[in-house]
Amino acid sequence: MLILDKEVSKIVFDPEGELADTDKSNNVFPKEESKTKLDEFKEKGE
Repeated sequence: MLILDKEVSKIVFDPEGELADTDKSNNVFPKEESKTKLDEFKEKGE
């Protein structure tokens, strides 16, 4: 548990990518919406 004077706006776990992690999408709080490669492909086709 953390006791802080301010509200936490963002937490990034392993920002340098030094740990073996197959799913880096869950290393940020609050969760950031990210586009999939399929979404990017669809946008290029428009």
